[in-house]
Amino acid sequence: MQLAENIMPFRLAPKLDNSEIVWEEICRLSKPEKMAPNQYVIQPEEKVQYFYYLKEGRGRCFISWPDGSEHTLYLFDKGAIFGEMLLGDVPGSQSQWSVVTLDFSIVYKFNYQQITRIMADYPQIALSIIKSCLVKKKLLAKHIEDLSFKRTDVKIAELLCSMAEDYGDSNQELVVLLNQNDLAELVGVSRVTVSKILSRFQKLGAVAIRRGSVLILDKGKLLNVASLT
Repeated sequence: MQLAENIMPFRLAPKLDNSEIVWEEICRLSKPEKMAPNQYVIQPEEKVQYFYYLKEGRGRCFISWPDGSEHTLYLFDKGAIFGEMLLGDVPGSQSQWSVVTLDFSIVYKFNYQQITRIMADYPQIALSIIKSCLVKKKLLAKHIEDLSFKRTDVKIAELLCSMAEDYGDSNQELVVLLNQNDLAELVGVSRVTVSKILSRFQKLGAVAIRRGSVLILDKGKLLNVASLT
C-alpha cells in the first residue's frame, strides 16, 4: 500500500479550475465582504441563510462543544465554496458548525433563490458544489475514524504529511505553515500534547520545530509513524 496516497488531505475545498472565470460573472450578483483575520463568517448556531464563495484569503470550519472547546473540521483557502447546508437544510435552521477567517479575506454570499438559479444557469458550478459535498462527507468520516481508533502521534504524523503539500511554503515544499495551536485544534488535542509529540518527532530526525511552523526533514519517517495502528 502506498501510504502517502491514502492520507486524506486536510485542505478540503475543491479547486475551481476553469470555473473560476465563471465565478467572476456570478460575483456580480453579490457584493464583496472584506473580512479581517479571526472574523466570523458563520456564527455558532447562526441561522442557515447563505451559500458562500471565498474569493481571497483562508478560513477554518469548526464545531464548538458545550464546555467552550472547539474541534476544527477542515481548513480552506481562496476559491473555496462552503455553506452547502443551505441546499439540504430548511432555510432558517441553525448551523451545526461555524466558520472564521484566518487571513484578510474577501467573501461573497448568495441566498437560496440566488444559488439555485446559479446552479441552473451554470452546470459546472453545480458540479463543483456536488464535489465539495462529497469530499466533505469523506473527510467527516475520517474524523470519526481518527477520533475512535487512531493514536494521537499517528494522527499528527498523517496531518503533517498531508498538509506539507496543501499549506507548505511555496519555496520550501516541506514547511507546514501552522503553529502548534493550529495543529492541536486540527487533531483535537491540547497544545501540550502536540508539543510533546513534535519534540519526539524532532529527536527522531523527522521534523524541526520552528516559530509558527514545522519543517519536515524526513517525510519517510513520518510516513512510518502514520502507518502504525
